[in-house]
Amino acid sequence: MNLTILGCGRFFITSRYNSTGNLITTDQVDILMDFGRGCLQSLTQLGKQVGDIDAICITHTHPDHVADLLAFFQIFFITCPNQSLIIIGPTGMRQWFNTVASLVQENVPNQIAVYETPQEVQVGDVMITTQPMAHNVPDVAFAITHGGHRLVYSGDTGMNDQIVREKLIFRFGYS
Repeated sequence: MNLTILGCGRFFITSRYNSTGNLITTDQVDILMDFGRGCLQSLTQLGKQVGDIDAICITHTHPDHVADLLAFFQIFFITCPNQSLIIIGPTGMRQWFNTVASLVQENVPNQIAVYETPQEVQVGDVMITTQPMAHNVPDVAFAITHGGHRLVYSGDTGMNDQIVREKLIFRFGYS
């Protein structure tokens, strides 16, 4: 399991930092963890295309965590009409996805599955488990388990003792 940081900045991008986004890769799957401003460009610079992505994990729906998904979905809907995609996020994720999909104004592929927390979802050789977190909007953390290893990722939140902290990535902002 490999982690590539696509962005780790604040709610705005700078010449040096994108907003929050990560790519988890294994031999079988490519998974996005949040996808804020500037992350689509970083993804393509890695040689990855929208059609390479198997799942998207969204901690919460603030723009600095989801802004590039509008463009991602437009490309996916047009170029990958028969491909499956899993979207996992907090309570309200289905409604959020339906709203964003309507903005794209393209046919939404039938193979898109949207899961809301709490969930445990198998994606290829990876198990994704969610845990509700504390924020001013519905928010989740993700435990990604692969080959006996676990990586835990959370966006904007306070501490939560229920998360296993074997390998922990928190997105830290600054003011």
